[in-house]
Amino acid sequence: MSRRSVLCRLVITSLVATVAIAQQIADPNFDTRVASPAFRDRHPSVLLDEAHFNSHTADGTYKPFVDLITSDGYIVHINRRLFSSQGLERYDILVIAGALGTKRYTDPDAARSAFTVNEQHVVAAWVRGGGGLLIMGDHPPFGSAVADLLSRFDIEYSGGYTIDTSPDNRLERSIHTLVFSRQNGLLGDSPLTNGRDVSEHVERVVTFTGNSFKAPSGSLTFLHVSPTGWEVFAHRPVGTIERFKSPPQGLMLRPPVPAAGRAQGVAVRFGKGRIVVVGDGALLSAQLVGEDREPKGWNWPGNDTRQLTLNIMHWLSGLLDTPLDGANRP
Repeated sequence: MSRRSVLCRLVITSLVATVAIAQQIADPNFDTRVASPAFRDRHPSVLLDEAHFNSHTADGTYKPFVDLITSDGYIVHINRRLFSSQGLERYDILVIAGALGTKRYTDPDAARSAFTVNEQHVVAAWVRGGGGLLIMGDHPPFGSAVADLLSRFDIEYSGGYTIDTSPDNRLERSIHTLVFSRQNGLLGDSPLTNGRDVSEHVERVVTFTGNSFKAPSGSLTFLHVSPTGWEVFAHRPVGTIERFKSPPQGLMLRPPVPAAGRAQGVAVRFGKGRIVVVGDGALLSAQLVGEDREPKGWNWPGNDTRQLTLNIMHWLSGLLDTPLDGANRP
């Protein structure tokens, strides 16, 4: 067994309690209506993957995502089969969220690749030919389950989760709830954060226990991990700066590594196609978490990820363009 496989097994086992406690559900009261839909005449077709033990589904935690983009003029279809050339050719955008290697995320094998080698070839070829791919990583085991597919696009996942030790880049004492804003300089200035006009500007994005990745050269990073960011490999999220500096005995599986220069959101050109990768599943939906039903995602106060989601979809469907010089990868 490879070193990465061993590490993934350890990290998954360590986070079982945290994931189980989360008990995430879609926020039924979040307003997903779009007042001025982007697509009135043509309607881009979106394929939402549910064939790979996905934790996020159209009738589950990603119902707000489906409702929002449907209101914006997209037509959403559900995928329940292995990816094939014939199966993808009818669609404009493929969305993969919460894919896993096994049905139970508590199983150590959940971190293995969610996709066969042939599926990875098929998806890469489809994007190269002009498809748009939106894919979400996240804390273990989700990031590891999509790592092999993303390596086809020269995107490297960490296998851990991201924290920030600076109080300017996180919320209160939770060092794994990160803030990307124009004020702290971590929100990249781009069409994905500017939109088509000032009404679509994104000012502040909050992510929740996501992971980071190394983007290929020539790509466009819109969520930058700061110089005070770290990738952590622990039995459970460390939570506070005190626990990170002086962790309890046995908390850390291995020493944290600096995450400066990495990303939690990136746009990539690949052949004729486009890819957007984000490191947090809550970025694309509105959820309620735990017994207290704490908001997480679009519904977090001061979080502009609802508009960012629309801007991401607009870029993938060609409504927005980006000056990605040198980013058209073979």
